[in-house]
Amino acid sequence: MGSEFSIKLRELRASVSLEHRSEVDLLLGTLISQSLVTAAGVELLRRPFGVRLGWTRFTDRFSVSAALQARLGIASLFFSGLSSFLDSGTREFSFALAVAVQFDATIPFIVISGRAEGFVFIDTNSNSQRDPGEVGPKNLILLLGNEKARTDERGFFRFPPMEPGTYELKIEKLPTGVIVKTALPQKIRIVAGQTLKLEIPLAQVAVIEGLVFHDENRNGQADSGEQGLGSVRVFLTDATGKTRDQRTDSEGRFAFSELLPGKYTVALDVRSLPTDFSPTTPAEVTVELKAQEQITVNFGAAERPRTVKFPPVAQFEFTPERPKVGEVVRFDASESFDPDGKIIKYEWDFESDGTIDAHGVTVEHIFSQAGTFTVTLTVTDNDGETGTARKTITVGP
Repeated sequence: MGSEFSIKLRELRASVSLEHRSEVDLLLGTLISQSLVTAAGVELLRRPFGVRLGWTRFTDRFSVSAALQARLGIASLFFSGLSSFLDSGTREFSFALAVAVQFDATIPFIVISGRAEGFVFIDTNSNSQRDPGEVGPKNLILLLGNEKARTDERGFFRFPPMEPGTYELKIEKLPTGVIVKTALPQKIRIVAGQTLKLEIPLAQVAVIEGLVFHDENRNGQADSGEQGLGSVRVFLTDATGKTRDQRTDSEGRFAFSELLPGKYTVALDVRSLPTDFSPTTPAEVTVELKAQEQITVNFGAAERPRTVKFPPVAQFEFTPERPKVGEVVRFDASESFDPDGKIIKYEWDFESDGTIDAHGVTVEHIFSQAGTFTVTLTVTDNDGETGTARKTITVGP
């Protein structure tokens, strides 16, 4: 039996060993001899060269050794020498030279297997790395080719040894409310004699759902009896600016599922509402979503209120009441009015020919010949509505 002590500092290694040897006759049960062998050595290995110096003390001799190693590509060259000094005064010397070649070779009919193992874990801090305390679902089944592995309470799994090659990795069934953060299935390469370490992060997901409804009483709430609006487009935008959309079903419902925790904006596409409908609630809502949380966002919409517009009322007087040819006739429309606005234009037609002869609230006109004439006043208000008044005037000679 013996003991060895060594110290290693980078490329330098020093060692000292003590060995006690006993020779016993097993048949007679007697001790034949005992000896103490001590040895020490210093080794310096710096690729592609290495050197070792050492000495050994036996019972009857003291030996000094030196060895040199050189690695050249796949070949290694070894040269060693040994010099022994016997207690009888005799000296012995020997040396050796060897060449070794190292290469990979495939032995027919012998397959060296590889394997894959790792962890499935809930990535609670969303950094895609397995941190202390992050464990995975227990009894999750993973498939690698035709092999199966089951996770333990820590989320650890290990596939049995497999022949080298490329296999497809996938998870048989995920628990509700959990998604895989990496792309699955994915191709996995098994290498002979190696164990592939895998980490598969999972994320707990949440849901944003809601209703687009016909807000008949325009109170902003979905009351009993108010129907949903189908085929209305709803947008969902995450914190990175990525947007997805969907249409409401026949009952006006929508749902965005398998969402990661974070901030989202839900927006109503008002262009997709029924004709003459407008929102009665905010058309855009921002929410902060937590893991496995379900948030409801409702949008109300109703027909726009119809505005009743009243036309202006045209009225006018003229003096004198019986004018003569060549006499100035004064027309006054100051009694005209607009019930829901103001009059912005006054137009006069004195010849009944459809041509506007004058503009203004009060105007003057001279008839060049005797006869009976129909004077028409048309007023226009600020809504574009018009009103008309007509009066007959007799002009004497």
